[in-house]
Amino acid sequence: MNRSIVFQDELLLSVLRKVPRSVVVDGGEPVSPEMREFALENPHRHINVGLSEQSLLLVAAGMALEGAVVLAGSRTPLLLPRGYEQIRNCIALPRLPVMILGPSGGFSYGHEGAPFQLVEDLGLMRLMPEMHVLVPSDREVCEKLLLECCLRRVPAYIRLQPSFPEEAAPRYRSTEWSGPVKIGGARVLREGDGVTLCSYGMMISQVLAAAAILSRQGIEAEVLDCYCIKPLPEDVLLSSVRRTGCCVVVEEHAQSGSLGEALGALLGKHFPVPLLSVNIGCSFGQSGTPEELTSYYSLHSQDVVGAATRAWGMRRRL
Repeated sequence: MNRSIVFQDELLLSVLRKVPRSVVVDGGEPVSPEMREFALENPHRHINVGLSEQSLLLVAAGMALEGAVVLAGSRTPLLLPRGYEQIRNCIALPRLPVMILGPSGGFSYGHEGAPFQLVEDLGLMRLMPEMHVLVPSDREVCEKLLLECCLRRVPAYIRLQPSFPEEAAPRYRSTEWSGPVKIGGARVLREGDGVTLCSYGMMISQVLAAAAILSRQGIEAEVLDCYCIKPLPEDVLLSSVRRTGCCVVVEEHAQSGSLGEALGALLGKHFPVPLLSVNIGCSFGQSGTPEELTSYYSLHSQDVVGAATRAWGMRRRL
């Protein structure tokens, strides 16, 4: 049984139990026993449309028009590329409360190759008016963000992890954090005044490892989990770079449309500082395990350390 789909079922079930008017529109049969039981007992709250991405999104929009808060899930990463027109015209434009759950992003689909590796998904959704773009790095954050989207009744794209192949799926981690998790927010996972390391999702573990190495070199890095790509957590980001004077953005995404580009525009307007990006560049993915591709595209902690050291050498001193 694929643990990524089980995780998605468990996440959806948790939200369904907490939000009475929530509905799941799914592209596959429930996998977890608990979700199967819920679907049988509440057929009006779990709608399976089969492997048709456009139909899934149209049904989700229709349910939202009837007053439901909709969680639109899929078992493949093709929901976004195949359903872009429906997302734009039927969900974002009328600002319907539909949460689009992207089951993977970046290199999660490993051996499936470039067609199944969405390295441009956040850029596409970030450029779409009215769309919120979220990338949680652990399960607790993911559930809190989903619940807030339901409360606010806003359209949102949420890149979920982990994703198959099962044997290569990254694990969700719990990170110590006592502050609030909210739309437009970010988590300060490690405080420092040497360099700001900004990341999200799968890359957080690499960034935290890089921060530990930098500390041994005398550079105290501040690590930000920028789980909200849009709207950007401007106050948290600007407050951090004003202390450190430089920034490195680490992400499993193409350069175009990335968080790095969004942050560059923000800093250029309010507080210009040296900014370096560690990402996959202007290219599609290729076949391989997530670990192999992380190494091939230079996204490991050592690559982050190199970029952070260069940024620290150019930092803006107040």
